[in-house]
Amino acid sequence: MMYVVEFIFFGGSKLFRESLPSIIEVELFLKEFEDLGQKLIYVNIIRKHTL
Repeated sequence: MMYVVEFIFFGGSKLFRESLPSIIEVELFLKEFEDLGQKLIYVNIIRKHTL
């Protein structure tokens, strides 16, 4: 299973996507923004099944 995180930075308009292998990696990825003081205005987490 893969997770795709879609996000937009505060003050921006570009949608970014990051693919991650586990929900723990998603949590760590999002925590990095918090630790850096970077604000996100949009976050969408998509769970994708891989064959």
